[in-house]
Amino acid sequence: MSKRSVAFWGLACAIVMVVACGSQEPQVRVAVLPADSEHVVRTSAQFTASVFGSLNRDVVWSLETIGGLSQPAAGSIDADTGIYTAPADIPRDAVNQIFVRAALRNDPSVSATATVKIIGPPLDP
Repeated sequence: MSKRSVAFWGLACAIVMVVACGSQEPQVRVAVLPADSEHVVRTSAQFTASVFGSLNRDVVWSLETIGGLSQPAAGSIDADTGIYTAPADIPRDAVNQIFVRAALRNDPSVSATATVKIIGPPLDP
């Protein structure tokens, strides 16, 4: 076999290996902590995001609500830092469930959420 044939077959085998095995990129995913939490009215808390499978770890934070809860009644979150501030009152006329969402800034389809419930301050004895 000539050197040219050996080189050709070596290259052909390498191509077959890549096609057969695939050149899979790691799956990119996001995790948010704390995943489930209760927050007292008028308090703030830090949420953190971990990004796996990507060197880009830049996320944007947002709130999502269900059951007719208006955005102001859900509190607020700093889009850059993940600091959540609970509303002044416990939501009473809607579902008291708020989702804190972290999404990759360069690919918002990659995201994760944490569940928040608003509670009242402890009662004095």
